[in-house]
Amino acid sequence: MSPADIPPRDDPCPVSPHKEAAKALPPLQEIQNVRLYHLEQDPCETTDLSALFPHQLKRLLDRMEEHRKTAAEPWFPLVDTAGCPEQNNGLWKPWMDP
Repeated sequence: MSPADIPPRDDPCPVSPHKEAAKALPPLQEIQNVRLYHLEQDPCETTDLSALFPHQLKRLLDRMEEHRKTAAEPWFPLVDTAGCPEQNNGLWKPWMDP
C-alpha cells in the first residue's frame, strides 16, 4: 500500500479487506496444494513431503482446524492517516499524545 492509497482523513475508513478475507477462509482440509517440509533438514523448503506423509499432513491440518475454532477473531484497526506525509507537509511525524 502506498500513501496514495490512503483515504483522506475526513473520509470514513474502509473495512479492512484482510478482515473480510479471514472470514471467508475454507476449512483447512479443502485447501489445495498444501505443502509439508522438514525445516531442520530442508530450511529452504525445496522438497515437498506432503505426498510421502499424508497422515502427518492430515494430523497437522486437523490440529490447525481445532485451533481455528477457538482462536479469537483477528482485529484490524482502522486506518489513521494523521501521521501520513500528505497531512503534514510531506513529513512522517508522530500525531498521538504520549
